Amino acid sequence: MTTSSQPTTSFYHEGLQATVCITVRRNARSFRARWKGGVVAVTVPSGASKAHVIDFLAAATPRLTAVRPVSPFAPGKKIQFAEGYIEIVTTDSGNMQIEADCHRDVESGQYRITITIPSGTDFSDPALCDIVNRLILDRTKWIAHLTLIPEAKAIADEIGKQPMGWNISHGHRVLGSCNSRGIINLSHIILFLPPHLRRYIICHELAHLSEMNHSPQFHDLLDRYCGGKERQLTSELKQFIWPIIR
Repeated sequence: MTTSSQPTTSFYHEGLQATVCITVRRNARSFRARWKGGVVAVTVPSGASKAHVIDFLAAATPRLTAVRPVSPFAPGKKIQFAEGYIEIVTTDSGNMQIEADCHRDVESGQYRITITIPSGTDFSDPALCDIVNRLILDRTKWIAHLTLIPEAKAIADEIGKQPMGWNISHGHRVLGSCNSRGIINLSHIILFLPPHLRRYIICHELAHLSEMNHSPQFHDLLDRYCGGKERQLTSELKQFIWPIIR
């Protein structure tokens, strides 16, 4: 589903001690705010004035401060996923550039992504987190293209439902979609989900081949695909802590 929006504007908010990015959405009915890395992303309805935004942020500041995210990245941190891992390392080489390297081990078939950062770097800096996050996502996109579609095809064969095609999307918010032509899109970030939750996302989209809505019939079908565990898996996905910034 797409929404009409106007370009974002941004400013520094003293109370939150963070940059606030505002996006006006024509179909929005209320103000919403969430952390995206170290930035507060605010969605406002069309016609909202700056005074309305300031008032909203004043009321939202205590809540946003309480849930301010801790940097997901730190020296020595290793992020595991089914096909391999990502490791963040520091170096005293004098090279001040943040670098990323990805290779696949011939024997194990596992992928290793190494993010190398100069020693002494401030990992609490939101700008650094955004750079590291972007490098990780850029390197995992091509891994997703190589691994997710074969996995999805195998699940489709098992269930006995075949879409007209498969695509890997690069969006972060929508994990999967199925259009009216029967083409299924899977976000590359589901690479970070454990296999049983990946399967749930894929089964969800396969169920849309029969039911293009979220009717009781859709949920009955999805529950069958999930071995009677749809509610459990839905709850688990909602509580999943992503190792990257979405």
